[in-house]
Amino acid sequence: APEFSACSVCSGGLTVPENTEIPNTGGITCGRMMDDAKETEEGGNRCNQMKNSEGTCCPETPAAEEPSTCSVCPNGIPMENIDLPTVAGKTCKDLLVDAPKQLEGNNVCNAMKNSEDVCCPFVATATPTAVPTTVEVITTIAATVPDVADVITPSPTAPVPTAPPTNKPTIGPTS
Repeated sequence: APEFSACSVCSGGLTVPENTEIPNTGGITCGRMMDDAKETEEGGNRCNQMKNSEGTCCPETPAAEEPSTCSVCPNGIPMENIDLPTVAGKTCKDLLVDAPKQLEGNNVCNAMKNSEDVCCPFVATATPTAVPTTVEVITTIAATVPDVADVITPSPTAPVPTAPPTNKPTIGPTS
């Protein structure tokens, strides 16, 4: 008989409390799922459904990431700014040389970032802005639409017919 292989859900263990409920399961907790996984065959539908709960029960904790180097003026420095003075007798060009030697977020890196508005202002002003929600757009549009009465001007009075209407048809036989 083939050897039983238990479902390997959350192989690194739970990263949330055991009593955390899994959404849309009628109250099944992560702890209960882990117990059930020991008796569930690897690769089957039930195991795959359990693995769909890993985002709730064992979300990946950010691994100890390699510290990143200081990023100053990531889109470069315009040539006309390359020799501008920054701090401590340094120029903008020196930032590009010195920044990668620092770790992102340390005090020296943060001080270097303070020079971005001098060295690469087009980067400093390119901060993302929040996109307005649909409700805000509707509110804005509604507030800027003028009153219909201000847009539509009354037409002059309709002309009065000069000939009296006749009872005879104007097209077809006239008998």
